Amino acid sequence: MAAYPHLFLPLKVGSHFLKNRIVMAPVETGLEKQDYFDPRVVEFYEERARGDGPGLFILGNGVVHETGLRNLKDPVLTAGLLNNAVRLTSVIHESGSKVLLQLQHHGAGADHMFAVSASRFRNRDTGRTLHRAPGLLVSHLISQYSLFAYHAILHGEFDGVEIYGGRLSLPNVFSSRLFNRRHDKWGLQARTLFAVELVRRIRSFVGPAPIISYRLSLLDLHAGGSEWHDLLAFAQALHYEGVNLFSFDIGFTPNSVPVNSDLTPAGVWVPFMEKFSREIKVPVIFGHRMPGPDRLDDILQNNITSLVEIGRPLIADARWVEHVHTGKPVRPCTLCPHGCTRPDRREGREMLACIADPYVLRRSHKHPGGLDILVVGGGPAGMAAAREGALRGHKITLVDEGPELGGLYRLCAKIQGRSSIAELLKVQERELVELGVEIIRNTRATAQWIEDNYSGSRILLATGKESCMPDIPGIDTPNVLSLEDLLQGRVPVGHRVAVIGSGNVAVDVTRHLCTHDLKAHDEWCCAWGIGDPAEHIGGTLGVIPHLNPAPRKVYLINETNETTEELFAHERRLYEVQWLRMHGVNIFDEANVEQIDSHSVRVSCEGEEGSTILRVDHIVVVGDREANAELQNELTELGIPFEAAGSMKFKAPFGTAGEATLDGIYVLQALEKRSL
Repeated sequence: MAAYPHLFLPLKVGSHFLKNRIVMAPVETGLEKQDYFDPRVVEFYEERARGDGPGLFILGNGVVHETGLRNLKDPVLTAGLLNNAVRLTSVIHESGSKVLLQLQHHGAGADHMFAVSASRFRNRDTGRTLHRAPGLLVSHLISQYSLFAYHAILHGEFDGVEIYGGRLSLPNVFSSRLFNRRHDKWGLQARTLFAVELVRRIRSFVGPAPIISYRLSLLDLHAGGSEWHDLLAFAQALHYEGVNLFSFDIGFTPNSVPVNSDLTPAGVWVPFMEKFSREIKVPVIFGHRMPGPDRLDDILQNNITSLVEIGRPLIADARWVEHVHTGKPVRPCTLCPHGCTRPDRREGREMLACIADPYVLRRSHKHPGGLDILVVGGGPAGMAAAREGALRGHKITLVDEGPELGGLYRLCAKIQGRSSIAELLKVQERELVELGVEIIRNTRATAQWIEDNYSGSRILLATGKESCMPDIPGIDTPNVLSLEDLLQGRVPVGHRVAVIGSGNVAVDVTRHLCTHDLKAHDEWCCAWGIGDPAEHIGGTLGVIPHLNPAPRKVYLINETNETTEELFAHERRLYEVQWLRMHGVNIFDEANVEQIDSHSVRVSCEGEEGSTILRVDHIVVVGDREANAELQNELTELGIPFEAAGSMKFKAPFGTAGEATLDGIYVLQALEKRSL
């Protein structure tokens, strides 16, 4: 019997048969501003569709009008663009899969001066005041949706379209009693008319055969959200007008509740989707922070007309579907806090990037090889450089002073919610061995050792950064710990702890110290104030959530000029700060640590008079790190040439593992270019 039989059962949606129940979620590659169907994007989807690929792909970023752009630098759909889509849809069809184009209008979530909504209001996240869409524009937008749906199916050879109706999209703000305060034909009791008319018009343009999917806001997570019976009636009306597939979005804004983060237990949204599925006799797509294949198969066994949507796992492992089907190990997604896009210095823009698969949109090509390369340091940059060199045909030796590869990144696997890092490092290490990389452990490389053993090799240093203590009176007291001291468990940590640092790592460490790992569905939902949408409007309990007492009293001391809240607001992750405050963490922003002793920390804050004395058992210093440059200096003195890669080059105390990985690849390629 095949592994996970229900995942790989075919399903009929409308007049189309899907070869399995797996859907690839829309992905932003970062290349849309240049060319929606760039050859690298085509290759990206071709690799995932090949063989046992998902039965259905949904392509995002199909913005139908200039007012609906997220920002004005983004592209808008044109008939010419859709004509070029054939080269992408054809490679997906060759594998027997189907593909939909997601049509979008970002509505109240747009961040530019021409943004429109159902009614005039101010978006606190963007700081923009949205214009009320005039009636003529509303009718024109419906025509634009319909026209591009027609072009996508006729000329782009898509199998259908998905209407994005989640979060602050135009269809959702028109359907919402919170945002739609109009008194014309599009308001009052006819709030849902915009979406219903949209589906009716699209179906009249494209005919009965193509799939029309609607991405619905299942839980608004706001007291002004939709009532459950209204949502079901709305879905029935959409189905009557031609929708034959539903998918879901959660929340008006990603800032308020962690929908897809490492804070979110896998499968936590499934019961709400099952509740909807039982009421609406139309295939639905279960998505958002989905569990592993075992539980996915169980979900589909209990919901025989449903599908499951996979996004990040298919970025991390292009052959995820094939590996699951054949029982091979998959390369896990580590749920990076920054998401799946980050600045690429070579491209000069934000692009899709993944530490699990650094070759996303950046394929490596085998070269004649012939170089002997010694990589010193087994962190993300060193491992990436070693893998890249081996793929390009070079003889690679990787040396690390520890018993296990991964560096500081491996230590981060001990932080709550980051256990997948250890799984990823295990997969990456196995790949290095399969590629023929010689790995030398428990060896501290010195310049003399390199000269004695690898005098003819090219040298690439990826020795990372190490903790250093700031110049604070009392910093040398025994109760001051480095990040390594904490994560390696060198010292039992007391009940009152101060964390000195800022950014993701400091917040992760603070969370690790002050919170319990909430895995049970009911416990997690209660902690975030989420309830049954059939009983609570918008899925919000409307009461102060119940939390178990924090295991420690923690103080977060941020010495930068940017407040912790401002930092996480930029990344749409305010829920991180909210979670800390819910657990009693006191945050001192724009702070100056004046004095440390064995029982306290004295802190002063910008704009506040006097100092605050915090009684603590331990102080964890997270913010200060410096390049591990000892070997670099030794090699320079002996005149041995080398290349540096990874976080040892970064100005910031912590570069992300993804940035270090890409830098390791790019430096290896540059080293090869100069040597051959």
